Amino acid sequence: MRFEKRWSEAGPHNLKAIELEPRTSTTYLWYSEQLSATGRKEAALETALKTLELDPFHAGSNAMATYAYAMNDHSEQAIKHAESAWELGHPNAIYMLIQSRIDEGNLAEASRLVEENASAMGDEAASGINAFIAALRDPAKVDEYLRFVKGIPEIPPIWPALDEVRFGRIDGAMEDLLEANIDGSEWME
Repeated sequence: MRFEKRWSEAGPHNLKAIELEPRTSTTYLWYSEQLSATGRKEAALETALKTLELDPFHAGSNAMATYAYAMNDHSEQAIKHAESAWELGHPNAIYMLIQSRIDEGNLAEASRLVEENASAMGDEAASGINAFIAALRDPAKVDEYLRFVKGIPEIPPIWPALDEVRFGRIDGAMEDLLEANIDGSEWME
């Protein structure tokens, strides 16, 4: 269901996994991801913290905590966990660290991290992040960035909608949510 982006259907399965394996951090990690993908940011953070309680040295737990803290506008904590995830070897931690720097408004540091890690990230990822930073700096470049991010099949459907909101495009966000079959009851508490 995760790779098919059937997020709303994943909830009962994730809860069953937690019931069966309540001391396994990964069960909470997947549930937190599902909550995050459906916009339930407070619940995603609460669940991500449970993953850290169970296994504070798990790279994925720190990565999920990064996402959850960032969604809840706690950039200092997001950066702390992005750095931990990076040190623990999470393959996406550099992206989380860059996003955390962007969220705190430090575009120069975010650009520096992209430049230093471009070869490891790959050209497409580095180009996409640079497009995002460019859109933050220049509103005329927002459309270019949104076209890029909507073309990435691996990301949860809520993320393009959140980017639309970030750029003040509420109608676009609503279209993204409808296209992803996420109704308000699934992503609002």
